[in-house]
Amino acid sequence: TRRVLEEVATAVPGVAHVEGDAEHHLEATRAFKVLRTPTTLVLDAEGREVSRASGAPRKEQVLSAVAAAIGE
Repeated sequence: TRRVLEEVATAVPGVAHVEGDAEHHLEATRAFKVLRTPTTLVLDAEGREVSRASGAPRKEQVLSAVAAAIGE
């Protein structure tokens, strides 16, 4: 998951990959309603959730979600 997300963040200008440990950040885990790890959230520029995937995402899925978030 980390490798896929880092590849997308490197390939798409303005996209950042931020990783958090659910066990060590329980407040954020609850706020984002993360029930399983890994969970990938794609947020738009205002921090609104555009897409969510539980389990290891495919690169194509992430690129599609990012395109939706940035309006492409």
